[in-house]
Amino acid sequence: MEFKRLSLNDAARLMDAWIEAPEEYIENMLDKDYDEIRQDLISGFETVDKEHKYACDYQFGLSLTVNLTNYGFSMRDASDDGVWRYLSLCVIPDIVGARWGQDAEIRYYKKSSRIWLKTIWWYINLSWQGDLSETIKVISSNSTDQIMQLVDRVGTKGYYEELCRKIMYYYWLAKQKNSGVGETDFRKIMTLHTALCRSIEPGLYKGGYDGYARMLYKKIGVEL
Repeated sequence: MEFKRLSLNDAARLMDAWIEAPEEYIENMLDKDYDEIRQDLISGFETVDKEHKYACDYQFGLSLTVNLTNYGFSMRDASDDGVWRYLSLCVIPDIVGARWGQDAEIRYYKKSSRIWLKTIWWYINLSWQGDLSETIKVISSNSTDQIMQLVDRVGTKGYYEELCRKIMYYYWLAKQKNSGVGETDFRKIMTLHTALCRSIEPGLYKGGYDGYARMLYKKIGVEL
């Protein structure tokens, strides 16, 4: 399907209507062309652990990713904030509200890097380990800090997807070997990568992305 877009001005207008009268909004303002995908996403959200914020984020992120893929969602769509604004306000505003509150404008549309649906989709994409079960294994014990650190580190060339997946895998592996490895180490890894990739092309490093990822961990003193 061709995913629709929503401008910033229209998003602001719809956000006001959503805050003012949510029940009326759900009944009258949602795009009926998206009924099927909305029901699929609602079904996915019903199964997530809503008591724990990170579990809710990654579990719904997986459901969101799988369902959007089934409808032909592309990388071009994922890079378009207008698409995420539309999904947030015209398809599943109640799901966004269930996680962040009905009036959390920043999570619906107002700041690109904080649109919730966009953030959790990219987190899953950048953490993907080839299949659903391996991805869950690698990310299930993480926290919301890893989401922020990974997704916020987009460079001038965009994301190095394969590299990010290696970094996430080695973070999981390092935690298996040493229970002391945690959020501070991951933050150091991502900060170091952000600095080094300005002068080093990760894909051309000895050993490619795998060698580059291992180098990052070695530099901060984490054994793999």
